[in-house]
Amino acid sequence: MVSMLCAGCAGSSTQPGQTPLGQPFELRSGASAMLDGGLTITFDRVASDSRCPMNALCIWAGDAVVAVSISQGAGGPVPRELHTNGAGSEASYLAYSIKLLALAPYPRTDRPIDSGDYVATLTVARK
Repeated sequence: MVSMLCAGCAGSSTQPGQTPLGQPFELRSGASAMLDGGLTITFDRVASDSRCPMNALCIWAGDAVVAVSISQGAGGPVPRELHTNGAGSEASYLAYSIKLLALAPYPRTDRPIDSGDYVATLTVARK
């Protein structure tokens, strides 16, 4: 059973089926959101996170890869990857564009991030 957005996001009053296209929304790892038009997006996991920790000095800013699944209607879920670096932060699905705006929390050298603590800020728009 898939958790809905309202069960997984602190500070969000969004109800299933009420997330409007073009508006940013937060999604916890493992949670799903149903958007206007019957589109469902699930934040499956963070596949990798090599972002430079906020309390470290790095030559490269790094990148995190967010794995999502997208479906509409009776179609099965289709996997997509979104990156925190600008080049790969957007993916397409049918007539939609899915963009990763932010991924929290930001890494620190003094504490690991539990996979369930990740929250992605996304936006979905029609192309």
